[in-house]
Amino acid sequence: MNAIVAPRPQIGEAERLSATVVLSVLLHGLLLLGVGFVLQDAAPVMPTLDVILTQTTTPLTPKQADFLAQANNQGGGESEKTNRPRDTQPGLVPKPDEGVAPRELRAQAPAPQPPPEA
Repeated sequence: MNAIVAPRPQIGEAERLSATVVLSVLLHGLLLLGVGFVLQDAAPVMPTLDVILTQTTTPLTPKQADFLAQANNQGGGESEKTNRPRDTQPGLVPKPDEGVAPRELRAQAPAPQPPPEA
Protein backbone atom coordinates (compact mmCIF):
# COMPACT_ATOMS: atom_id res chain seq x y z
CA MET A 1 0.00 0.00 0.00
CA ASN A 2 1.24 3.26 -1.00
CA ALA A 3 0.09 6.21 1.02
CA ILE A 4 -0.32 9.42 -0.81
CA VAL A 5 1.25 12.29 1.03
CA ALA A 6 0.05 15.76 0.24
CA PRO A 7 2.82 18.20 -0.57
CA ARG A 8 3.69 20.63 2.20
CA PRO A 9 2.37 24.11 1.54
CA GLN A 10 5.11 26.57 0.85
CA ILE A 11 5.11 29.48 3.29
CA GLY A 12 6.40 32.58 1.63
CA GLU A 13 8.29 35.52 3.02
CA ALA A 14 5.19 37.73 3.09
CA GLU A 15 3.26 35.22 5.24
CA ARG A 16 6.17 34.84 7.67
CA LEU A 17 6.55 38.61 7.96
CA SER A 18 2.83 39.20 8.56
CA ALA A 19 2.65 36.41 11.17
CA THR A 20 5.70 37.81 12.96
CA VAL A 21 4.27 41.35 12.94
CA VAL A 22 0.92 40.14 14.31
CA LEU A 23 2.65 38.15 17.06
CA SER A 24 4.84 41.14 17.92
CA VAL A 25 1.86 43.51 18.10
CA LEU A 26 -0.01 41.07 20.37
CA LEU A 27 2.95 40.65 22.73
CA HIS A 28 3.61 44.39 22.90
CA GLY A 29 -0.09 45.04 23.54
CA LEU A 30 -0.13 42.53 26.39
CA LEU A 31 3.02 44.10 27.82
CA LEU A 32 1.65 47.66 27.65
CA LEU A 33 -1.74 46.76 29.08
CA GLY A 34 -0.47 44.26 31.64
CA VAL A 35 2.28 46.29 33.31
CA GLY A 36 1.17 48.92 35.81
CA PHE A 37 3.01 51.43 37.97
CA VAL A 38 2.00 52.61 41.43
CA LEU A 39 3.41 55.54 43.39
CA GLN A 40 4.69 54.61 46.82
CA ASP A 41 3.46 56.40 49.92
CA ALA A 42 5.78 58.96 51.44
CA ALA A 43 8.10 57.62 54.12
CA PRO A 44 6.91 58.39 57.65
CA VAL A 45 8.74 61.18 59.41
CA MET A 46 10.30 60.00 62.65
CA PRO A 47 10.78 62.45 65.53
CA THR A 48 14.44 63.28 66.02
CA LEU A 49 16.51 64.48 68.92
CA ASP A 50 19.70 66.40 68.19
CA VAL A 51 22.44 65.87 70.76
CA ILE A 52 25.62 67.95 70.72
CA LEU A 53 28.39 67.02 73.15
CA THR A 54 31.00 69.60 74.07
CA GLN A 55 33.98 69.66 76.40
CA THR A 56 34.16 73.43 76.95
CA THR A 57 32.84 75.36 79.94
CA THR A 58 32.67 79.06 80.82
CA PRO A 59 32.12 80.71 84.21
CA LEU A 60 29.62 83.17 82.70
CA THR A 61 26.00 82.28 82.10
CA PRO A 62 24.34 83.55 78.92
CA LYS A 63 21.47 86.02 79.20
CA GLN A 64 19.22 83.91 77.03
CA ALA A 65 20.11 80.33 76.14
CA ASP A 66 19.21 79.24 72.62
CA PHE A 67 19.92 75.54 73.16
CA LEU A 68 20.23 73.21 76.13
CA ALA A 69 23.76 72.11 76.96
CA GLN A 70 25.58 70.22 79.68
CA ALA A 71 27.55 73.36 80.60
CA ASN A 72 27.39 77.05 79.73
CA ASN A 73 28.86 77.80 76.33
CA GLN A 74 29.86 81.24 75.19
CA GLY A 75 29.83 81.95 71.49
CA GLY A 76 27.68 79.06 70.27
CA GLY A 77 27.57 80.31 66.67
CA GLU A 78 28.48 83.07 64.28
CA SER A 79 25.07 83.92 62.81
CA GLU A 80 22.61 86.56 63.98
CA LYS A 81 19.63 84.22 63.79
CA THR A 82 19.21 81.20 65.99
CA ASN A 83 19.88 78.23 63.72
CA ARG A 84 19.11 74.70 64.71
CA PRO A 85 22.16 72.43 64.44
CA ARG A 86 21.68 69.94 61.63
CA ASP A 87 23.33 66.89 60.21
CA THR A 88 23.90 66.77 56.46
CA GLN A 89 21.86 63.56 56.10
CA PRO A 90 18.90 62.39 58.16
CA GLY A 91 18.96 58.98 59.80
CA LEU A 92 17.27 55.95 58.32
CA VAL A 93 13.63 55.33 59.10
CA PRO A 94 13.20 52.01 60.91
CA LYS A 95 10.89 49.71 58.97
CA PRO A 96 9.06 47.10 61.03
CA ASP A 97 8.76 43.63 59.52
CA GLU A 98 5.25 42.23 59.54
CA GLY A 99 4.90 39.18 61.73
CA VAL A 100 8.26 39.67 63.45
CA ALA A 101 8.25 40.96 67.01
CA PRO A 102 11.21 43.10 68.08
CA ARG A 103 13.66 41.02 70.09
CA GLU A 104 14.93 42.31 73.39
CA LEU A 105 18.72 42.67 73.44
CA ARG A 106 20.96 42.48 76.48
CA ALA A 107 24.32 44.19 76.75
CA GLN A 108 27.10 41.62 76.49
CA ALA A 109 30.85 41.66 76.76
CA PRO A 110 33.00 39.57 74.43
CA ALA A 111 34.08 36.19 75.76
CA PRO A 112 37.45 36.41 77.54
CA GLN A 113 40.33 35.07 75.48
CA PRO A 114 43.21 33.20 77.11
CA PRO A 115 46.48 35.16 77.04
CA PRO A 116 48.88 34.13 74.27
CA GLU A 117 51.65 31.80 75.31
CA ALA A 118 55.23 32.81 74.64
